[in-house]
Amino acid sequence: MSHLRRRVPVLAGLFAAALLAGAGVAQAATGTIELDLGTNITNPVDGKCYNTENASNVGQREVVNHTNRKLKVFIVADCTAGKEAKVLAPGQSYRASDTWFPVVSVRRVQTV
Repeated sequence: MSHLRRRVPVLAGLFAAALLAGAGVAQAATGTIELDLGTNITNPVDGKCYNTENASNVGQREVVNHTNRKLKVFIVADCTAGKEAKVLAPGQSYRASDTWFPVVSVRRVQTV
């Protein structure tokens, strides 16, 4: 019986540690994703795909990463892996188009 008394606290501690390790709380980047059309994204959740288009389906021409995480920039309508136009380090910017034709815009962003 004395062996069991010694093992219970150890097993309880291991169980609690396992629960905490697997909690899966979503992490957020710290900072802001600056969008040239004015609606910025503050403290974006890692891995979430953010739509940067306005009500007329017009995307952003320029994006600046003011977060502490890398930012994937997409010119397609979703955040499909491998389809990113650019991966921005913190502090970097991306300009999708310097001309009016062809119109290329940033349609989605995602922190990683």
